[in-house]
Amino acid sequence: MNLIITLYIAFNISDVTQNGSLQIRLDELQPVIDFAAPAEYILFLGLIITMASIDWDLKENEASHSSD
Repeated sequence: MNLIITLYIAFNISDVTQNGSLQIRLDELQPVIDFAAPAEYILFLGLIITMASIDWDLKENEASHSSD
């Protein structure tokens, strides 16, 4: 999320710094936040799924060693 906002500001620095009000600056960033926030949730879910798959692999490995 931070990377996307930073890239937007870097490419649109003149638009962002042109307005003096913080509220106007945040309004300009809202479309970027609308894109970045769901991407962050997808990243989080991907990490949870990866951790769960590692847990399943470890349980299968323990089961195969205990039967030997």
